[in-house]
Amino acid sequence: MKAAESAVHSSVSGEVNLRRTALLSAKEAQEQLDAMNAAGARIQQLLEQLEALPNPSTRELVHEFMEATLGFYGQGLARILQVVRAAGSEGEIERMISSGIVKVALSI
Repeated sequence: MKAAESAVHSSVSGEVNLRRTALLSAKEAQEQLDAMNAAGARIQQLLEQLEALPNPSTRELVHEFMEATLGFYGQGLARILQVVRAAGSEGEIERMISSGIVKVALSI
């Protein structure tokens, strides 16, 4: 009888740990999303400061730098999706896209 009780207790403990892990993951995801939102707000502030610079060639150079950086970043994200897709993990792609953080990153 004790073995059966132990097995049931282990199963219940495992389920509780899975739920706890899911909650921590959701909490961590929210913290990451909050951090990304804060970074986005900071980017907006910097962009406003950039637009206020008196030298048009400086503004143009920084804009070009930003476009090149975002293009590089976008190519990296596209490659990640290609690798995941090639591995036959379409469900993983959908799961990643449903994440607020990944959705924001892919929309850039």
